[in-house]
Amino acid sequence: MRRVKRERIFKGIITLMILKALWDSPKHGYLLENEISNMIGDRLSEGEIYSLLKHMELRGFVSSKSEVCNNRLRKYYEITPKGREFFLKHKAPIAIMIPMIMELKKFMDSLDSIDELNNKNQ
Repeated sequence: MRRVKRERIFKGIITLMILKALWDSPKHGYLLENEISNMIGDRLSEGEIYSLLKHMELRGFVSSKSEVCNNRLRKYYEITPKGREFFLKHKAPIAIMIPMIMELKKFMDSLDSIDELNNKNQ
């Protein structure tokens, strides 16, 4: 799959997904990358996840600490109280967005059907 620059809305949702993944326990970056990739069904680049984590740390949503594990230095990330507050503030907007996103998906799917029909008729 060709890599495209991620849109702000996508990065915002990934930020919320990272906070969700950290809700119960700290995790290192590689584990987060795998969990998020599995959740969204697409592979995030290593740079993409670490860029978001760095930005989240600067905003105070996560904190990090480095530990040696199996002779390797790993950076563990943990959600902060500010990160929990940020996450919970998005409950209402997410609830509002879900029907809108479903409507957009339905419309886009209908366009795919029209495109397929047009291609068959050409």
